Amino acid sequence: MSIKEFQQRLEKISPRLHLNTFEDTGEPSTIILEDKAGGEDWIVYHFKGRLFTSSSIVILTSTIRAQDFDKLQLLINDYWDSFNRPGKAFGKEDVLLGIASDAISALKEMRGQK
Repeated sequence: MSIKEFQQRLEKISPRLHLNTFEDTGEPSTIILEDKAGGEDWIVYHFKGRLFTSSSIVILTSTIRAQDFDKLQLLINDYWDSFNRPGKAFGKEDVLLGIASDAISALKEMRGQK
């Protein structure tokens, strides 16, 4: 899935949800929930750790409908599925590197390292 497609699908879920990308690579870094009234944006999902931010999940689920939260989770899953599957956008080497990276991260987490 392309980043542009991800952004479009994210905006359909809620116009308050935005995708931040790394400037140097264009890869996704976080999903934020925009709060114009309060003037603060809430980071709700980190792509590097593949996790929702626990402190913001309450705000997110009280802001968007339950069905939309499910759509957000499915969108994120679709993104990771497209990234981890060999295909047109990613070669087998990229997929193997992704799997190796995930395995190293899991081992570090098991050992209490970050």
